[in-house]
Amino acid sequence: MSRSAVFLVDSSGSALTLYSLAVSHVNDKLEPAQMVAASSVLLQMNGTAAAVGPVLAGSLMHAFGPRAYFATLATLTGALTVYDLWRKAQRSPVPRAQKGPFINTQQIVNCAGLDPGGVQVAPSGSVKAAEAAQSSP
Repeated sequence: MSRSAVFLVDSSGSALTLYSLAVSHVNDKLEPAQMVAASSVLLQMNGTAAAVGPVLAGSLMHAFGPRAYFATLATLTGALTVYDLWRKAQRSPVPRAQKGPFINTQQIVNCAGLDPGGVQVAPSGSVKAAEAAQSSP
């Protein structure tokens, strides 16, 4: 594989996680009643960027050649990083008392007798084991 192909695969995989991370960080700062409205705004922003991004990158590639694709990715990712660091400096962290527990869903799925690759019926007693696994650290 060429360097460009490796970079493209790596950066694409990293970019796909941005939406879920954004939803997670936004929901940390909101009350439950506000989460649906905030998620709809984030989804609209994600959809708009998904429609505008290729047009912007394609226009720049047409004007400046194929290297403009990577320059566009670097510029947008750099701008997002600078904004994220700025926002992080402006806000205090969520107080520990307001944080919920981490729930390892993979452990619950496995304890319930379910196979993530296929569908199986959970054996009896597995639901209690999954609940016990959820409550333990």
